[in-house]
Amino acid sequence: MLEFILLASCVSAGTLEDVRELFEAGRYGEARSKVEAYLRSHPDDPEGLYWMGELEGNARASLRCYERILRLYPVHPLCAKARLKLAQYLYVKGEYSTVLRKLKENFDSPSLCLAGRALIALGKHERARETFLKALSAAGSSEDSLRALLGLSDACLLGGLYEEALRYADMAMGVEGSEDWSAFLSERASLCREKLEGSEIEGYVVQVGAFQNRAQAERRCRELREAGYHVLVKEKLVGGKPWYAVWVGPYTTEEEARRASRAFPEVWILKVP
Repeated sequence: MLEFILLASCVSAGTLEDVRELFEAGRYGEARSKVEAYLRSHPDDPEGLYWMGELEGNARASLRCYERILRLYPVHPLCAKARLKLAQYLYVKGEYSTVLRKLKENFDSPSLCLAGRALIALGKHERARETFLKALSAAGSSEDSLRALLGLSDACLLGGLYEEALRYADMAMGVEGSEDWSAFLSERASLCREKLEGSEIEGYVVQVGAFQNRAQAERRCRELREAGYHVLVKEKLVGGKPWYAVWVGPYTTEEEARRASRAFPEVWILKVP
């Protein structure tokens, strides 16, 4: 009789194999019931605690689950995810320095992106840029890549690196799944262009083309940026109509500009401003 009761208890508790499927299907109540049943017989199981943290409706109760994992299993693979969950909560509370301390042992792309966001919030734009570059290298999915590129664009824009900010925004537009961000990325690219065109340029530039259609000029710019050139679009009025010149540079001397111009057919070397 006792063996039957124990067996029935194990069967009712079940395993966690189908919790992820229920969670991804949005059947949170069923998923939570399974986890609660599992934890009654496995109260300190790290996977059970993690899923309880995911499914708990109370933020503080969720945090206790993640903290328990870190306390009981400091080297368990789930610790990185638990630290990230705690850091996300701290970020929302505005505790940015604590976020960085919490994530110092995490090297996955989502954690690095959150650390980059915390550094931006602290005004440390160069360190944020370096952190987002690491996140991009560690990206395991298109979502990770998009998140890292958006962070790079933000860090560069705030740090006054407008051309780099534009380049990363352009790169983000080419990532699979970026369609949902298309309006934001277009606005970001426009802002970067405005900053570039409004910034003071001194020296010599190589004009490699001029277009009546801005989209064509931007397409040419993207091609040149991908080839490693510093480039921008400059709007000019010719006969009362807007033309969009594509400039490579600037260069300190005319001789440097002439050397650079050899890579292009039909160019003009201009002194600016």
